[in-house]
Amino acid sequence: MPPRHPPPVDAPPHVEPDAPALRAAAEAEADRRLRRIAAAFYLVAGAVGLLVANSPLGQGYQRAALNALAPLALLSVAAIWFLPWGRYRRDLFVAANLSSLALNALLVVWGGGWASPFVGCSFFATVFAALYYRRRLAGLVGLAATGVAAAPLLAGTPPPEGWGTLLRLLLAVGTTHLAIVFVAGASKDEIARLYSESGARREFAARLAYQAFHDALTGLPNRAWFAARLDDALARAARAGSTVAVIFLDLDRFKVVNDSLGHERGDRLLVEVAGRLRGCPGVGQGLARLGGDEFTVLLTDVTEADARRTAAHILAALGSPIRLAGRDLVVTASVGIALGGGGEDAAADLLRDADMAMYRVKQHGRSGIALFDVGMNATAVARLEREMDLRRAIAHDEFVLVYQPKVDLQTGRLAGVEALVRWRHPREGLLPPSEFIALVEETGLMLTLGRWVLTEACRQARTWLERWPGRPPLTLSVNLAAAQFRDPALVAMIMGVLDKTGLPTTALQLEITESTVMDDVAAAVATLRELRAHGLRLALDDFGTGYSSLSYLKRFPLDVLKIDKSFVDGLGRDTEDTAIVAAVIALAHILGMQVTAEGVETHEQAHHLRQLSCELGQGYLFSRPLTPEALESWLNRDQAAHPLPSPPVGTVN
Repeated sequence: MPPRHPPPVDAPPHVEPDAPALRAAAEAEADRRLRRIAAAFYLVAGAVGLLVANSPLGQGYQRAALNALAPLALLSVAAIWFLPWGRYRRDLFVAANLSSLALNALLVVWGGGWASPFVGCSFFATVFAALYYRRRLAGLVGLAATGVAAAPLLAGTPPPEGWGTLLRLLLAVGTTHLAIVFVAGASKDEIARLYSESGARREFAARLAYQAFHDALTGLPNRAWFAARLDDALARAARAGSTVAVIFLDLDRFKVVNDSLGHERGDRLLVEVAGRLRGCPGVGQGLARLGGDEFTVLLTDVTEADARRTAAHILAALGSPIRLAGRDLVVTASVGIALGGGGEDAAADLLRDADMAMYRVKQHGRSGIALFDVGMNATAVARLEREMDLRRAIAHDEFVLVYQPKVDLQTGRLAGVEALVRWRHPREGLLPPSEFIALVEETGLMLTLGRWVLTEACRQARTWLERWPGRPPLTLSVNLAAAQFRDPALVAMIMGVLDKTGLPTTALQLEITESTVMDDVAAAVATLRELRAHGLRLALDDFGTGYSSLSYLKRFPLDVLKIDKSFVDGLGRDTEDTAIVAAVIALAHILGMQVTAEGVETHEQAHHLRQLSCELGQGYLFSRPLTPEALESWLNRDQAAHPLPSPPVGTVN
């Protein structure tokens, strides 16, 4: 059986979001105008008829017949105002105008005079001229018709009923013609304007509908359209017992394109991506842009295999380079899939599930496909609860600091401490940074937490400096996160904390990871130089785990190089790790830096580091992180020759 491709989704029903109220108001106004004009015709006809029938002008006319037409005119006016004309009111309006003009003609012709045929023809000629041409032309036609009625006089033939009858007839004809010319002319102008306004309103409503349901940049349907179509698709799937799939894709590292090449070129990239997605097999009419670099595809009556196949086509379509600003850009995407169709499925839930699946791809390296499962929802709920707990923790001072000693490898004396943050969770106990730091960064709380850590650590270090004035001051090391390092107010914030706590700048060492400084080397160099100019010590943390080169390393104004634990682990056992550590220590000394080895856990590792002239060591061999009280007991004992054989009371994992 050949593979079944998902059929295209039908186009959405024509829905005009704000147009109904606008259209209803316009139609109501048009209806009132048309009714007023039509009623005016009948009233003029009735007035002329009554004037002719009930005055000396009516001598020789059938007065009873003329008077009978007046109530008919009033009934016509009532019908015009109170009957619902509906969608055909313009056609009925034209018919009413013509019939009212015919009534005017009958009012005069019913008198039975010798000029009646000419008068009747003149009225119809006048009305058509007034409705379809110009008012002036209608007047000329009316005069010509009157002249036709008076033609026998011009030929020298006297009127059979006498000159008085002829004068009355011409007066009635002229008066009625005059009313017809102006009222019919106004009707013609009004009809033209109403039809023109109606067309403009329809065009405006169509534009509103398009803008409400389409993305202005790519021309694709937008989030509102997709939500409406997904609701319809789920309802049909519930009745038919079929499956609906939502594919949610997000371009990887699109922000880098916007930041480096500019938003205009980023928009061009989105347009190109939209064009490629349109041509993907299986996408059909279900493609939409939700916003930013997020796109969705709606598939109906599909299986999981169909949805995965379409998602694979999408990744393949984006695989070839896109030429932009003289560069060939390779665009990748993270794709999430969610399946639904049961009666309990909601559009918002299915879209959320596909988004979760896409986010799972982001977490595992990007550029891939993931199908939603219920475990993802549980993870998302747990993450939301953790975020709420985190915000409460900052507001209620649930964070505490512990301090891991740094030992002089040659003397065994305590040379410094590194401040490390812990979360004293009310239900889960003391949590290490691995449990919350990533979430702090994602939620934008790092600047707030980082300032608190720096302030509390400097306050504590100042206390120790005052209690032990005679010993060499401890160097306090505080880690700077990437968000802090990029903050334009970083230097001002640090100097403000030092001024507030009274800690000397020489007693503070700031530790920055290798990946942080490599994000923007030029900006990093400028920031490091500014910090160094204020007398602060700078250390490069986790050296060797990132992607910096020696050419960059010599540009950074650093005081300390910290060797990562992954290299220290192999000292004395792995020749490559031993060679790397030896080379790093030698390089640092050549560049005028001190070296701190992280993760020292055995005496053998400490021995090798001393032989390689490494200045400081830090790790569980010396001590786990300590509470302030436990560290003070160490300071009281003032260990001078050997590292502690076992951690003192008050150690923290």
